[in-house]
Amino acid sequence: MTILIMPTEHEPSLDVVRGWIRGALRDLPLAVRLHTEVVADELVSNARRHGLPPYVLRLDVRDDRRALLVSVDDCAPPRGDWAAGGGLVLVGGLSERWGVESRRQAKTVWAELTFDLPVLDLDPPEQPVPRPRRRGRRARP
Repeated sequence: MTILIMPTEHEPSLDVVRGWIRGALRDLPLAVRLHTEVVADELVSNARRHGLPPYVLRLDVRDDRRALLVSVDDCAPPRGDWAAGGGLVLVGGLSERWGVESRRQAKTVWAELTFDLPVLDLDPPEQPVPRPRRRGRRARP
């Protein structure tokens, strides 16, 4: 299993998250990488849009080596009709199945992607180092 911890709504940036995902999947076939990148990106974006930090992204090769589980935890229970968005329609189209596990103050949204060829182990990249926050400058009146 490969895990990325995202401590805030903005760190690491989505570009850094996407690079981390690509690094974890670099040894896999192109179709596997593309499907997984799109699904993971959508789940992370949804967690940041509808949940609360910290967020945890997991990529896990299943025992039969023909499936990859992508999941994102966040610290907010599901609310409203957040699952009605177009992004999760895309997740549903690219995955064998997907779902939500709700807890009192958290949820995990997951998707299982299946492939014709066996998926090898993932190569976990290092956790991104948070960027130092810059103090904003105020405009002079």
